[in-house]
Amino acid sequence: MKFIQHNRWKILLLFVVIAVCCLVFCLFRGDNSHEDGQRLHLTLTETGNAYYHSYSPEDLGNNYDGDLVYVSVDDVQITLGAKTLPLTEAITSGQITVEEIIAAARIDARNHYCREVSETKNGLTKFVYQYYNQFDLGVYYDIYETPSRGSQQINNVRIYEYTAGTREGIQFTTTDQNGYDIAIDREDWGLEFKVMEATPTYVDFQITQAGGQQFGKLEYRVMSFFDLNQSVNLVEPFPWPDKRTEIPSGEVSMHRIDWSDTLGELAPGEYYLQLRVKDVFDADDLHPFTKDFYDEQSYYFIFEIP
Repeated sequence: MKFIQHNRWKILLLFVVIAVCCLVFCLFRGDNSHEDGQRLHLTLTETGNAYYHSYSPEDLGNNYDGDLVYVSVDDVQITLGAKTLPLTEAITSGQITVEEIIAAARIDARNHYCREVSETKNGLTKFVYQYYNQFDLGVYYDIYETPSRGSQQINNVRIYEYTAGTREGIQFTTTDQNGYDIAIDREDWGLEFKVMEATPTYVDFQITQAGGQQFGKLEYRVMSFFDLNQSVNLVEPFPWPDKRTEIPSGEVSMHRIDWSDTLGELAPGEYYLQLRVKDVFDADDLHPFTKDFYDEQSYYFIFEIP
Protein backbone atom coordinates (compact mmCIF):
# COMPACT_ATOMS: atom_id res chain seq x y z
CA MET A 1 0.00 0.00 0.00
CA LYS A 2 2.81 2.40 0.90
CA PHE A 3 4.52 1.47 -2.34
CA ILE A 4 1.41 2.37 -4.38
CA GLN A 5 0.95 5.65 -2.50
CA HIS A 6 4.62 6.51 -3.01
CA ASN A 7 4.30 5.91 -6.74
CA ARG A 8 1.16 8.01 -6.88
CA TRP A 9 3.03 10.92 -5.32
CA LYS A 10 5.81 10.42 -7.84
CA ILE A 11 3.35 10.45 -10.73
CA LEU A 12 1.60 13.54 -9.32
CA LEU A 13 4.93 15.33 -8.86
CA LEU A 14 5.97 14.42 -12.41
CA PHE A 15 2.64 15.77 -13.72
CA VAL A 16 3.15 19.05 -11.82
CA VAL A 17 6.69 19.41 -13.18
CA ILE A 18 5.47 18.82 -16.75
CA ALA A 19 2.64 21.32 -16.28
CA VAL A 20 5.02 23.98 -14.92
CA CYS A 21 7.43 23.41 -17.81
CA CYS A 22 4.59 23.79 -20.31
CA LEU A 23 3.49 27.01 -18.61
CA VAL A 24 7.03 28.43 -18.64
CA PHE A 25 7.40 27.49 -22.30
CA CYS A 26 4.15 29.24 -23.16
CA LEU A 27 5.17 32.34 -21.24
CA PHE A 28 8.54 32.34 -22.95
CA ARG A 29 6.90 32.10 -26.36
CA GLY A 30 4.67 34.99 -25.40
CA ASP A 31 1.61 36.23 -27.19
CA ASN A 32 3.69 37.40 -30.17
CA SER A 33 4.71 33.97 -31.39
CA HIS A 34 2.86 32.43 -34.30
CA GLU A 35 2.16 28.93 -35.46
CA ASP A 36 4.89 29.23 -38.07
CA GLY A 37 7.46 30.03 -35.38
CA GLN A 38 8.34 33.50 -36.68
CA ARG A 39 8.28 36.03 -33.84
CA LEU A 40 8.15 39.36 -35.66
CA HIS A 41 5.29 39.89 -38.11
CA LEU A 42 5.08 43.29 -39.81
CA THR A 43 3.13 44.47 -42.82
CA LEU A 44 3.73 47.75 -44.60
CA THR A 45 2.99 49.85 -47.65
CA GLU A 46 5.88 50.74 -49.95
CA THR A 47 5.65 54.42 -50.89
CA GLY A 48 7.81 54.14 -54.01
CA ASN A 49 9.56 57.45 -53.32
CA ALA A 50 12.02 59.07 -50.93
CA TYR A 51 9.52 59.06 -48.04
CA TYR A 52 11.27 59.44 -44.69
CA HIS A 53 9.38 59.70 -41.40
CA SER A 54 11.10 59.75 -38.03
CA TYR A 55 9.29 59.15 -34.73
CA SER A 56 11.05 60.69 -31.72
CA PRO A 57 10.91 59.32 -28.16
CA GLU A 58 8.15 61.85 -27.44
CA ASP A 59 6.15 60.57 -30.43
CA LEU A 60 6.39 57.05 -28.98
CA GLY A 61 5.21 58.03 -25.49
CA ASN A 62 8.81 57.98 -24.23
CA ASN A 63 8.71 54.19 -24.37
CA TYR A 64 11.91 54.18 -26.42
CA ASP A 65 14.91 56.47 -25.97
CA GLY A 66 15.88 56.43 -29.66
CA ASP A 67 14.24 57.17 -33.00
CA LEU A 68 11.99 54.88 -35.04
CA VAL A 69 12.30 55.67 -38.75
CA TYR A 70 10.24 54.59 -41.76
CA VAL A 71 12.30 54.75 -44.95
CA SER A 72 10.23 54.66 -48.16
CA VAL A 73 7.49 52.73 -46.32
CA ASP A 74 4.34 53.73 -44.47
CA ASP A 75 1.34 52.23 -42.67
CA VAL A 76 3.52 49.75 -40.76
CA GLN A 77 1.36 47.25 -38.85
CA ILE A 78 2.42 44.65 -36.29
CA THR A 79 0.59 41.45 -35.39
CA LEU A 80 0.50 40.68 -31.67
CA GLY A 81 -1.28 37.43 -30.98
CA ALA A 82 -4.70 37.63 -32.63
CA LYS A 83 -4.70 41.38 -33.27
CA THR A 84 -3.00 43.63 -35.77
CA LEU A 85 -2.44 47.33 -35.10
CA PRO A 86 -0.15 50.21 -36.15
CA LEU A 87 3.39 49.67 -34.91
CA THR A 88 3.64 53.15 -33.41
CA GLU A 89 0.39 52.59 -31.49
CA ALA A 90 1.65 49.27 -30.16
CA ILE A 91 4.85 50.90 -28.89
CA THR A 92 3.17 54.01 -27.51
CA SER A 93 0.59 51.97 -25.59
CA GLY A 94 3.26 49.67 -24.16
CA GLN A 95 1.96 46.51 -25.84
CA ILE A 96 5.45 45.86 -27.17
CA THR A 97 8.80 47.60 -26.78
CA VAL A 98 11.37 48.38 -29.44
CA GLU A 99 13.83 46.26 -27.47
CA GLU A 100 11.43 43.30 -27.73
CA ILE A 101 11.14 43.89 -31.48
CA ILE A 102 14.93 43.79 -31.81
CA ALA A 103 15.12 40.64 -29.68
CA ALA A 104 12.42 39.00 -31.83
CA ALA A 105 14.38 39.81 -34.99
CA ARG A 106 17.55 38.29 -33.54
CA ILE A 107 15.70 35.12 -32.56
CA ASP A 108 14.11 34.96 -36.02
CA ALA A 109 17.57 35.27 -37.57
CA ARG A 110 18.85 32.41 -35.42
CA ASN A 111 15.89 30.30 -36.51
CA HIS A 112 16.34 31.26 -40.19
CA TYR A 113 13.11 33.24 -40.60
CA CYS A 114 15.24 36.20 -41.66
CA ARG A 115 18.86 36.94 -42.51
CA GLU A 116 21.15 39.12 -40.38
CA VAL A 117 23.54 41.35 -42.30
CA SER A 118 26.00 43.77 -40.72
CA GLU A 119 28.05 46.64 -42.09
CA THR A 120 30.54 49.00 -40.47
CA LYS A 121 31.49 52.45 -41.72
CA ASN A 122 33.89 54.78 -39.90
CA GLY A 123 33.40 52.96 -36.62
CA LEU A 124 29.57 52.74 -36.71
CA THR A 125 27.92 49.34 -37.19
CA LYS A 126 24.47 48.70 -38.64
CA PHE A 127 22.64 45.39 -38.34
CA VAL A 128 19.92 44.65 -40.89
CA TYR A 129 17.40 41.83 -40.50
CA GLN A 130 16.04 40.90 -43.90
CA TYR A 131 12.68 39.15 -43.78
CA TYR A 132 12.52 37.37 -47.11
CA ASN A 133 10.30 39.26 -49.58
CA GLN A 134 8.68 41.13 -46.68
CA PHE A 135 10.72 43.96 -45.15
CA ASP A 136 14.09 44.98 -43.69
CA LEU A 137 14.64 45.98 -40.06
CA GLY A 138 17.75 48.09 -39.49
CA VAL A 139 19.24 48.45 -36.01
CA TYR A 140 21.86 50.98 -34.93
CA TYR A 141 23.00 50.82 -31.32
CA ASP A 142 26.54 52.07 -31.01
CA ILE A 143 28.86 54.80 -29.80
CA TYR A 144 29.89 56.99 -32.72
CA GLU A 145 33.31 58.62 -32.38
CA THR A 146 33.22 61.85 -34.39
CA PRO A 147 36.08 64.21 -35.32
CA SER A 148 34.49 67.42 -34.00
CA ARG A 149 31.62 66.37 -31.73
CA GLY A 150 33.20 63.66 -29.59
CA SER A 151 31.31 60.49 -28.66
CA GLN A 152 27.71 60.28 -29.82
CA GLN A 153 25.37 57.46 -28.81
CA ILE A 154 23.34 56.24 -31.78
CA ASN A 155 20.08 54.51 -30.90
CA ASN A 156 17.99 54.09 -34.03
CA VAL A 157 15.67 51.50 -35.56
CA ARG A 158 14.63 51.73 -39.21
CA ILE A 159 12.08 49.87 -41.29
CA TYR A 160 12.59 49.57 -45.03
CA GLU A 161 11.15 47.73 -47.99
CA TYR A 162 12.85 44.38 -48.57
CA THR A 163 16.61 44.66 -49.39
CA ALA A 164 16.59 48.48 -49.05
CA GLY A 165 18.20 48.33 -45.61
CA THR A 166 21.49 47.10 -47.02
CA ARG A 167 21.50 49.75 -49.77
CA GLU A 168 21.27 52.74 -47.44
CA GLY A 169 24.59 54.31 -46.48
CA ILE A 170 25.77 54.68 -42.90
CA GLN A 171 25.91 58.26 -41.66
CA PHE A 172 24.04 60.10 -38.94
CA THR A 173 23.02 63.69 -38.58
CA THR A 174 22.31 66.32 -35.97
CA THR A 175 20.19 69.46 -36.20
CA ASP A 176 21.91 72.76 -36.90
CA GLN A 177 20.86 76.29 -35.91
CA ASN A 178 18.41 76.47 -38.82
CA GLY A 179 16.66 73.24 -37.93
CA TYR A 180 18.22 71.23 -40.78
CA ASP A 181 20.14 67.97 -40.57
CA ILE A 182 23.91 67.95 -40.94
CA ALA A 183 26.33 65.05 -40.53
CA ILE A 184 27.60 64.70 -36.98
CA ASP A 185 30.97 63.44 -38.22
CA ARG A 186 31.58 65.96 -40.98
CA GLU A 187 35.15 66.13 -42.31
CA ASP A 188 36.75 69.55 -42.01
CA TRP A 189 37.27 70.77 -45.57
CA GLY A 190 37.55 74.44 -44.67
CA LEU A 191 34.46 75.51 -46.62
CA GLU A 192 32.15 78.48 -46.08
CA PHE A 193 29.20 79.46 -48.30
CA LYS A 194 27.62 82.90 -48.63
CA VAL A 195 24.73 83.97 -50.88
CA MET A 196 25.52 87.14 -52.80
CA GLU A 197 22.46 87.58 -55.03
CA ALA A 198 19.24 85.69 -55.77
CA THR A 199 16.95 86.29 -58.76
CA PRO A 200 14.02 84.33 -60.29
CA THR A 201 16.47 82.59 -62.69
CA TYR A 202 19.77 82.19 -60.82
CA VAL A 203 21.60 82.48 -57.52
CA ASP A 204 25.15 83.80 -57.08
CA PHE A 205 27.10 82.56 -54.08
CA GLN A 206 30.59 82.78 -52.69
CA ILE A 207 32.69 79.85 -51.51
CA THR A 208 35.66 80.39 -49.22
CA GLN A 209 38.10 77.50 -48.98
CA ALA A 210 40.92 77.65 -46.42
CA GLY A 211 42.94 74.78 -44.95
CA GLY A 212 40.99 71.61 -44.33
CA GLN A 213 41.67 67.87 -44.22
CA GLN A 214 40.83 66.97 -47.81
CA PHE A 215 43.25 64.82 -49.80
CA GLY A 216 42.69 66.24 -53.27
CA LYS A 217 40.63 68.86 -55.07
CA LEU A 218 37.03 69.61 -54.09
CA GLU A 219 34.17 69.56 -56.60
CA TYR A 220 30.44 70.10 -56.15
CA ARG A 221 27.17 69.34 -57.90
CA VAL A 222 23.55 70.19 -57.15
CA MET A 223 21.93 67.47 -55.04
CA SER A 224 18.60 68.99 -53.90
CA PHE A 225 16.79 72.22 -54.62
CA PHE A 226 13.70 72.79 -52.48
CA ASP A 227 10.98 75.36 -52.81
CA LEU A 228 10.37 75.94 -49.10
CA ASN A 229 7.07 77.64 -49.84
CA GLN A 230 5.63 74.39 -51.24
CA SER A 231 8.04 71.76 -49.82
CA VAL A 232 8.81 70.57 -53.35
CA ASN A 233 12.18 69.24 -54.52
CA LEU A 234 12.72 71.02 -57.84
CA VAL A 235 15.50 68.62 -58.88
CA GLU A 236 13.25 65.54 -59.09
CA PRO A 237 10.67 66.49 -61.76
CA PHE A 238 13.06 68.47 -63.97
CA PRO A 239 16.30 67.54 -65.72
CA TRP A 240 19.37 68.94 -64.00
CA PRO A 241 22.93 68.98 -65.35
CA ASP A 242 24.89 66.20 -63.66
CA LYS A 243 28.20 67.98 -63.71
CA ARG A 244 30.73 68.92 -61.08
CA THR A 245 32.30 72.32 -60.54
CA GLU A 246 35.73 72.66 -58.97
CA ILE A 247 36.21 74.72 -55.81
CA PRO A 248 39.55 76.57 -56.00
CA SER A 249 41.83 75.67 -53.11
CA GLY A 250 42.84 78.43 -50.68
CA GLU A 251 40.70 81.06 -52.43
CA VAL A 252 37.45 82.99 -52.28
CA SER A 253 35.56 82.13 -55.46
CA MET A 254 32.25 83.20 -57.02
CA HIS A 255 29.75 80.69 -58.39
CA ARG A 256 26.38 80.84 -60.14
CA ILE A 257 23.64 78.24 -60.47
CA ASP A 258 21.30 79.14 -63.31
CA TRP A 259 18.00 77.28 -63.74
CA SER A 260 16.46 79.42 -66.47
CA ASP A 261 16.71 76.61 -69.07
CA THR A 262 15.16 73.94 -66.82
CA LEU A 263 12.81 75.70 -64.41
CA GLY A 264 12.28 79.09 -65.99
CA GLU A 265 11.48 81.89 -63.53
CA LEU A 266 10.79 80.92 -59.93
CA ALA A 267 8.26 82.67 -57.74
CA PRO A 268 9.34 84.91 -54.85
CA GLY A 269 10.04 83.09 -51.59
CA GLU A 270 12.57 81.00 -49.70
CA TYR A 271 14.59 78.24 -51.33
CA TYR A 272 16.98 75.58 -50.03
CA LEU A 273 19.91 74.51 -52.19
CA GLN A 274 21.94 71.44 -51.24
CA LEU A 275 25.32 70.76 -52.80
CA ARG A 276 27.15 67.44 -52.79
CA VAL A 277 30.88 68.10 -52.47
CA LYS A 278 33.40 65.39 -53.40
CA ASP A 279 37.05 65.09 -52.45
CA VAL A 280 38.69 63.97 -55.71
CA PHE A 281 42.04 62.28 -55.20
CA ASP A 282 44.19 59.41 -56.41
CA ALA A 283 43.80 56.51 -54.00
CA ASP A 284 47.42 55.50 -54.69
CA ASP A 285 48.55 58.74 -53.02
CA LEU A 286 47.02 57.80 -49.66
CA HIS A 287 49.01 56.27 -46.84
CA PRO A 288 48.19 52.53 -46.48
CA PHE A 289 46.87 53.12 -42.94
CA THR A 290 44.54 55.96 -43.97
CA LYS A 291 40.96 54.91 -43.23
CA ASP A 292 37.64 55.97 -41.67
CA PHE A 293 36.95 59.13 -43.65
CA TYR A 294 34.33 60.44 -46.06
CA ASP A 295 35.13 61.50 -49.60
CA GLU A 296 31.67 63.07 -50.17
CA GLN A 297 29.67 65.47 -47.99
CA SER A 298 26.58 67.63 -48.29
CA TYR A 299 26.40 71.38 -47.71
CA TYR A 300 23.42 73.68 -48.05
CA PHE A 301 22.41 77.31 -47.99
CA ILE A 302 19.06 79.09 -47.92
CA PHE A 303 18.25 82.11 -50.04
CA GLU A 304 15.25 84.28 -50.77
CA ILE A 305 14.04 85.40 -54.16
CA PRO A 306 12.50 88.87 -53.79
